[in-house]
Amino acid sequence: MINNLRLGESILLGTDPVSGYAIGELYTDAFTLWAEVIETKAKSNPNPVRMNYPIPSMQYVTLDGPSETRSILAIELQDTDVVRLVFPAGVTFVVATSDHIFVETTDCPARAGGEMNLRMKYSALSRSMAAPDVAKVFRGASALAEIIAANNDRPYSK
Repeated sequence: MINNLRLGESILLGTDPVSGYAIGELYTDAFTLWAEVIETKAKSNPNPVRMNYPIPSMQYVTLDGPSETRSILAIELQDTDVVRLVFPAGVTFVVATSDHIFVETTDCPARAGGEMNLRMKYSALSRSMAAPDVAKVFRGASALAEIIAANNDRPYSK
């Protein structure tokens, strides 16, 4: 007999905790972590330089590979589980410290003062919700309040 079924990740994030796949008809974007970009700098390209034209007087330099920038996000190890964050396309996690997260972006530089939208897996969500320095913003709170008020008079079924 099962008397306590744990469905937190499935209900809150709309994903199967075993496979990580989305569960049909559930929202996978109910929670979003917005991290402020506090600094962005161009990263030096370690790729070799290639000369494009055979005549020396008409040669010009092109860098192989995409342009990359490194950005610092104002969120830290104490605020979330950085290993369980899902970064947008073109953004790669580099390292996290007790004060910041460092990411590399390819062809989509983040601007200082802007925000980066991050998705979270369950452990990142639970730590972010418990962190006192992470602001929680509830959208559609009036609709949620109406649902709670409508269900307050119903007794729990056993």
